[in-house]
Amino acid sequence: FIWPPFPVSLLTIIYLFFLFKTFAKNGKFFSLATITVGLMSHFEIATAATFSVQVFLLSIILVIRKILPLRFLIASIFSFLLIFIPLIIFNFRHDNIMFRGILNMLPGSEHSVHEVTPTYIEHMFLNHLDVFKFNFLSSFHSSNYLWIVVAIVLVVGGIMYVKDKKQSSFKKLFMLYLITSPVTLFLIFMLYLWPM
Repeated sequence: FIWPPFPVSLLTIIYLFFLFKTFAKNGKFFSLATITVGLMSHFEIATAATFSVQVFLLSIILVIRKILPLRFLIASIFSFLLIFIPLIIFNFRHDNIMFRGILNMLPGSEHSVHEVTPTYIEHMFLNHLDVFKFNFLSSFHSSNYLWIVVAIVLVVGGIMYVKDKKQSSFKKLFMLYLITSPVTLFLIFMLYLWPM
């Protein structure tokens, strides 16, 4: 059994477990999911930031669909902030290093060192797509076209699962989250800027 010596992999699995329990209308697990994302931020801020954006968007949907009661949402926000407080203190003690780094990544920011043009966006999109394809492809047998077949099977299989009337609604919602996660994360990563 091989496991990478990187805690974010394990924390991601734990996060998905807590999210699954949340979709089963057990809102107290959402606080545990946000605590897990907060813990991720201590090891890999980029991963935690993307999950944080996803959790923020997801929490709005869960509250609107009445899956997550408002009191559990408020508890989740406080639990995330509680875990995140040491990083905020570190940031203030080190001349706002984290906040400046985030501002430098945002397009159109006065602190940004990047000039965002249509050509830049096209290059970023193609570069991110190549990186995504390479990472996805390296998960399977090394073939240039196998990733397309696997991606189609995963998407079609996921859609068939979501349309299956025998499956419970919370499982369908969780599957929909898993299907849309790569797209959401890809769009979030498009905001990460670097010189080309």
